[in-house]
Amino acid sequence: IPGVPPAVGNLQVGAPVPFPAWLVTWRGPALCSAAFTVWCLALIPATATMRRGTWKAIQFYFASIARRSAWKRLLLLGVIGSITIWGAWLIGGARWEALCSATIGMAFGAALIWSVRIVGTLALREEAMGFGDVTLMAMIGAYLGWQSTLIVLFLSPAGALFVALAQWIFTGRRDIAFGPYLCVGALYLIVRWAAVWPAAAPIFAMDWLLIAILAACLLLMLGLLMLMRIARQAITDR
Repeated sequence: IPGVPPAVGNLQVGAPVPFPAWLVTWRGPALCSAAFTVWCLALIPATATMRRGTWKAIQFYFASIARRSAWKRLLLLGVIGSITIWGAWLIGGARWEALCSATIGMAFGAALIWSVRIVGTLALREEAMGFGDVTLMAMIGAYLGWQSTLIVLFLSPAGALFVALAQWIFTGRRDIAFGPYLCVGALYLIVRWAAVWPAAAPIFAMDWLLIAILAACLLLMLGLLMLMRIARQAITDR
């Protein structure tokens, strides 16, 4: 409206619908504390190899964790974070809604890129995305909301495409660092939020249908990348 300053509000976890009532109950802090603890555990440095079978890989994984003291600090961080989450829930109001939205945004952003990483690795049989990209998207989700992670994921390839194409033409390299383009996508979203959100909001009102669509997209991505790998091998073998 001309002459009226724009209103600034928080992007809550339920947007564009109101904050979900079930997150105000005990299930809200239980979900958030579990998500935060899992993230802390995921940060524990560990290594494993499948060359000697699954059971040996599990043993090697936990042995590599035990050799370092980092797991103690990260586990303590998970406990402190969980206590803070339950404390914010007891306070309630806008503070709880903000912390809950940030925690769910962090978990969704990390899970989104981690899923892409797993699918890409399975299809291409090589590391498709680093853990740094997972951490970066978790941060974007914590600060900008889980909705923003989806928008950023679709905005980022637009900028990366031209650089990747130029790199392939002039150097022959096919790999590209995706993190900088996630940052560019997040920056564009922040600057152009007023234009992007009205168009994207109806998508996030689809509730669980959106999750089903994302799962279908991951399956399609798996099939497409596998076909690309097979075609590349066929061309190389000639």
